[in-house]
Formats: sequence, C-alpha cells, structure tokens
Amino acid sequence: MGTVDIPELIFADLSEKISTVMNTNVISVSEKVEKQECANIMNKNGLRALAVINDEGILDDVISIEEVIHLVEQEATKEMFKMVGMSVEDKVLGPIKSSFKRRLPWLIINLGTVLFAGFILSLFTNHVKTMPVLAVFLPVIIGQAGIAGTQTLTLVVRALALGEVTTKDTRIILFRELLLSLIQGLSVTALLFVLTYLWKSDIYLSILVAGAMILNLFVAGFSGVIVPILMKKMNLDPAASSAVVVTTFTDIAGVLLYMGLATFIILGL
Repeated sequence: MGTVDIPELIFADLSEKISTVMNTNVISVSEKVEKQECANIMNKNGLRALAVINDEGILDDVISIEEVIHLVEQEATKEMFKMVGMSVEDKVLGPIKSSFKRRLPWLIINLGTVLFAGFILSLFTNHVKTMPVLAVFLPVIIGQAGIAGTQTLTLVVRALALGEVTTKDTRIILFRELLLSLIQGLSVTALLFVLTYLWKSDIYLSILVAGAMILNLFVAGFSGVIVPILMKKMNLDPAASSAVVVTTFTDIAGVLLYMGLATFIILGL
C-alpha cells in the first residue's frame, strides 16, 4: 500500500495517520525479476529498500540496500576478472594448480595473437633493417593504443552491465568515443611529434610516428566500443576476455599502420 522510512515515522506528529506519512507511489518488483535488474531499479530511483510482491500483488519480501551493495561488489569483481580472462575463484593465497588451469588457456590465446602480430611485423623485416630506428617507436604506438582501447572498453562494459546503455545506443557511443579519440590523439600526437623531432631531428620520422599514433588511437576507440557491443548482440558476456580481443586489434593495427606509413613516408623518399 505504501512505504515509510523509519526517520519519517519517528519524527512525524503523533496525531497523524500513517496514510498521511507514507509514500503511496510504491516501486516494486515481482519474484521473477533478476537481482541485477533489482539493483538497477534501486539505483535509478534512489531506494534504500525494494518491495518484492507475488502474483497477487501481496508483499512477499524486501530487498535492502545492504544486499544490493554486496551484489554490486560481487558483479563488479566478476566483470573485472572476466575482462582479463580470470575467474572470481582465483585467490591471492589460493591453490596454484587451480589458478594455473584457469589462466593458462587465455595466456595461450594471447600468445597466439602476439605471434600473429609478430608475423605481420616480419613482413616488414627489410624496412627495419634499412632503418633500425623504426623499431624504437613501435612499442610506443602499440602501448598507447592498448591503454586507450582498454579505457573505452571498461567504460562500455560497465555501462552495458548497469543497463545505462543498450546495443541501440551504438551509434551515439561510437561517435562520442571516436571524437574523444581524435581529441586525445591530437594532444598525445602533438607531444610525441615534438619529442621525436627533438630526439632524432628527423621531420619525416616525426610525421610517421605521430600519424601512426593518431590512427591507432582511432582503432582503439572503435574496437573498445564495437567488441563488447557485438558480444552483447551475440548473447555473449561483453566482459568475457574482451580486453584480450581489443589489445589484439590494437597490436595488429599498430604494426600495419606504422610499417605501412613507413613504406610511404620514409622508405618511399
């Protein structure tokens, strides 16, 4: 029929009826609603308790804010572990054997993706021999994009998990993150261009490094949005090792963009 907080009840005039003190706009859920959805409802409406009713509309249970906090903590931990291919069952002081079994498959998958990136780099071996300085800046291009992609990925996975966005918002999210990638890219690229020129005094090398950086940051922003949303559309968990997929994209794209630009800018001179 209604809800009333304990402080309101205590400080209300003793002559008042409960019907005048209580809030009749009751937000409730049925027994079939998932726990995560209940947490989202409480968060959106600022509730400290949520009524659970049965099919007849009668109060059956109450979900407290303490339960929700515990649930959110569990879910957040689970999502964080999944993104890097780990399980919540992994403990710092847990059995080594179980941790080994859970982590090894993802390390092998990551090894395969890194080797593939290495294979792509091997196609440009002659370029590296011609200008060994090219190898110096490759980790910079890959590393920066990897961090940027993981930042975007973490934001999108969290928003999907909390129900803040859906797959229908893909275009808006993508536009925002690509615009952010452009702004970040111009800032980082300008700094990198200056540092490279001061270090090597080579304008063409500086242009190459800066150009590869801004393009790979675009790839990072794009993959950080598209990977979790595609997984969501395919009814897969967006957090399930999506970080491995995104870093694979940025690693491979970084090599291709950097060495490809090197072919046109420096080795083509």
